[in-house]
Amino acid sequence: MSKSKNRDYSVVKFSRLRRLASDVLSLSYSSHVVRALIEVDVTNVRQYLKTLKENPQTVVSFTAFIMTAIARAVADNKIIQAMRDWRKRMIIYNDVDIITYIELGDHGEKFPFGLIIRGAQAKSLTDIYQEIENFRTNPAPAWEKKVVERFIFVPGFLRRLILRIVYLSPRLTKKYRGTVGVTSVGMFGTGTGWGLGAPSHTLGIAVGNITSHLALEGERIVEREFLSLTLDFDHRIVDGAPAARFANRLKKNIEVNFEAICQIPV
Repeated sequence: MSKSKNRDYSVVKFSRLRRLASDVLSLSYSSHVVRALIEVDVTNVRQYLKTLKENPQTVVSFTAFIMTAIARAVADNKIIQAMRDWRKRMIIYNDVDIITYIELGDHGEKFPFGLIIRGAQAKSLTDIYQEIENFRTNPAPAWEKKVVERFIFVPGFLRRLILRIVYLSPRLTKKYRGTVGVTSVGMFGTGTGWGLGAPSHTLGIAVGNITSHLALEGERIVEREFLSLTLDFDHRIVDGAPAARFANRLKKNIEVNFEAICQIPV
């Protein structure tokens, strides 16, 4: 970082990783996105997870639970992750491959790297938890790191062309980007908050903050915890009815079916 004399600003280099992020964002959906901002009651599931954690041999997390609940909801509504190919056909995959982003790097520069959880609908809560934790300690094989390191040195116009080819191919998208995008922005503040991102999947989900609200329970007013979720749908593929069915299924998975979602394999 350089600082000019008698100037009240600093000049830092716009890194190649940030340039790559800009390339990806330039291909994200814009006017085709339909967003749903919802709140789900997570009071019971958070208490249940706390009970599970009392067993030292049980490893779970709220993040892994949300991933599991999303995967099961998508598996029940596969059209939500459908993709259109260049021949104007709809490709609907059976497996739910969730890509989520985890910030890694040193103090000099941190960058969100993607982890794809393959076949997430068939994995348990503990399986997904272990994948996330393993990725934090060992982000990617050496050959993948080398590919990324070399790719960011490719001229910008060629990078964007390659990315566009990947985005237009359901097969390449599934392989390199997964079928559903999930990002967590809940750590960026307190209070009710929804993330409004730049989605690049048919279904993109931003996990927001958890806040406490007063709610009516029978004849009593009680304090409950609610999670803010942003559901982004590509309206070219998903209409209102299937989007609503998915949202209802996801809400039910989190609020009602959490014990089944959290079931630990013996």
